[in-house]
Amino acid sequence: MRQFKKLPTAFQEEVNERVKIFKKDENNPTFKIHKLHGDLSGFYSLSINYSHRIIFEKTKGFYIFTEIGDHDIYK
Repeated sequence: MRQFKKLPTAFQEEVNERVKIFKKDENNPTFKIHKLHGDLSGFYSLSINYSHRIIFEKTKGFYIFTEIGDHDIYK
């Protein structure tokens, strides 16, 4: 994800920590994972913190992270 490289280093570390937790426990309720609708149908959202999300898709047992950012990534 190109957006990841543009994020502040401290936030990149927060994202990396959340992804590590996700790998161990994808059903952790703190992620608030939910299916998206409309133009993003087929994708899911994962909460990093109160204001930032990762949009991803599930494909054959793999997770592909496609976008990261605030709520504007839904537009």
